[in-house]
Formats: sequence, C-alpha cells, structure tokens
Amino acid sequence: MNRPILHLIPHLSGGGMERRMAIIAKYSSLKLPVYIAFLSEGLNKKDIDLQSIKKYKIDSKSNYDYRILIKLIILIIKIRPKVIQTWSIQMDILGGILCIIFRINHIMMEPISPEANSRGIFDLKFFIKSLVAKNSIVISNSKNGMYFWKKKNVKKSLLIRNGFDLKKIQNSKEKFPSKLDKFLNNSKFIVTASRLSITSLHKQNDLILKTFSMIVKKDPSLKLVICGGGPYESFYKELAVSYKLESNVFFTGFLKREQLWAVFHRALLFISLSKFEGMPNSVIEAALCKTPLFISRIETHLEVIPEDLAYFAYNSDPNLLSEEIIKVINKSKKSLTNSSLLFDYLKKFSLEAMMNKYMRLYKFIYGKN
Repeated sequence: MNRPILHLIPHLSGGGMERRMAIIAKYSSLKLPVYIAFLSEGLNKKDIDLQSIKKYKIDSKSNYDYRILIKLIILIIKIRPKVIQTWSIQMDILGGILCIIFRINHIMMEPISPEANSRGIFDLKFFIKSLVAKNSIVISNSKNGMYFWKKKNVKKSLLIRNGFDLKKIQNSKEKFPSKLDKFLNNSKFIVTASRLSITSLHKQNDLILKTFSMIVKKDPSLKLVICGGGPYESFYKELAVSYKLESNVFFTGFLKREQLWAVFHRALLFISLSKFEGMPNSVIEAALCKTPLFISRIETHLEVIPEDLAYFAYNSDPNLLSEEIIKVINKSKKSLTNSSLLFDYLKKFSLEAMMNKYMRLYKFIYGKN
C-alpha cells in the first residue's frame, strides 16, 4: 500500500485556500491515502467537504504552542507520509523542517505573489520559509509566484492554476439570500467579495467604500453588496456609517460558495481593487457567473483576465474610480458581450485540468523512489 499524503493547514475555515486544499485532498484520495492535520475547524467548515478524509485535530493554546511540533512528530512517525503538503507560512516552516529531518518529500503551497506582497522590511518568518523552500517543491497559482521561487533556487518551482467547478457554478440552483433580497428590493447592485480580516487589507475594501460613497451621489438607487466575514467586519460597517451609506451597503457575512454564486449571477458589476493576489478565486468565479468585472490592473489579474474582456482600474483615486465605474455601468451591452467571451476564455481553469497536474506530480514523486 502507498504511504499517504499529509496536508498540514491551520484552519478548516472555508476560505479559498481551505477549499482548494479540500478539493485536492478529496480527488487525490480516490487513488492515494490522504490525511489532514489541522489546529481548528473554524467558523465556516460547512463550506468544504472532507467527510471521506482522515483528519487529525492538533490541540494547542496558540500558533506558537510547542505541543504542535511534538504532536506532528508523533503523527509523522505513526502514518509515515510519503509527501507533506503545507498550507500557510506557519505550516510551511514546521512541515518543511520536519520533512528535512525525516527525509520526506515536501510540497509548499504559495497562494499569493510574494514579491508584490513584500513590504521592504526584514521578515524572520519569511526568511525561514525561504530557507526551508530550498528542500521543497513550491507550487504557485500565478506566474509571478513561480518566477519568484525559481529565483530562490528551490528544489522545483511549479505553476498550477486553481481549478473551478464550471458546471456547478454555471448551473447553481442555490436560492438568493433572503435578507439581502429584502434589502435590495429589486435595486441594481455591484458586488465585491473577500475575507474581512487583517490578512485581507490588500483587498482595499476601504477604497471600495470611499469610491462607492461618491458613486451614490450620482446614482442614489445603486447598492453595494460586500460578501464575506471576519474580525474586520465591524470596522468596515463603521466606515460605511461614516460615509452615510447605511441604506446603500449590505454586508452578507460568510456565505456558502453556492450562495455567493447566486449573488454574482444577479450583480450588475463585480469589483476588486486588490493591491496584489495569487490567482483571485472570487474574480474568476464572478466571471464564470458572467458578471462584468472592474478590477485593479495588477500583474496577477492580467495573467488570467485579458485586457479587452474586463475593465481595469489604472489608478486608486476614488473620484476617478467612481467616474470610471459609472461609465462601465452605462455600457451594459458591451459589458454583457465581454462577460460571455470571458466565460468561454476561463473554461480552461477547470477542476479536471488542475487535478490532472497534481496527480502527475504525485505520480512523479511516488515513482522516483
């Protein structure tokens, strides 16, 4: 029997990283034994399907609890994994060090573009991660990330794009959230989606709110829907109040993916003004719902979205952005044509395409020794 793949992840919280891990674990478990070790289930665990996977919860008082390392060592000795696949910088470091000690194949997942995320100051955790990565296969979901890690002389730097369930997104039958439906009362709306947390400040939801406060001065009937939850939700709600947007902005909190797609399908426009990304799940999913896009002109958006099939923001000035968004809204016919063409273009990012690449990688690892 093959030795297992062990995924190490902090939380099963239903975000983009967790969903991708769940998909990879579920599909690969059809041919290989798979285990997942995690610290907490998180609030949104219902958004991911891991019923058929063996899971190990590692109890700890904090992310720096020494017992995490001890329990991981015990688990590794017990199940003898062939591959350890790590998700998040904490697990990259712990898992990477243990892979060196126990001579286990290490796959490190890179969800963003590290170069774009660089703050120009020394980061000890990232420095340790970079050292560990020299013994690792690093998988990025953007070319930017792949080239960054190639320059770091890691064992192997690969590009594997995120995959999406095209049929499920296109044919989603989920009901539109009732509270949101009541709030909208048939009004037109634009939508954005992200975690509302300190790790998602680069999504610039504050800029979106400020821009929207200028849009409603010209079109008071328009609404903004902010999908996603997190510890910063109250901060953004207070910001909306300060702009006197209580009757124009709705915060959905966490939504199941099917509910999010239902919102996307009805939206007039999807907005992302993110400073950096890896492969942006919500942007792609909105496009697969044939929702017109207004997105920041960053490298990782341009990697996956052709310039002629979406509207790109060339600045971060709220006045100019508001004017551009109003122009886009008024170009409804062109927006719909672009959305259909973009949908066809993005079909290549299927779950099957993603999983074929992961299974080829696993086959290479299992076959080489």
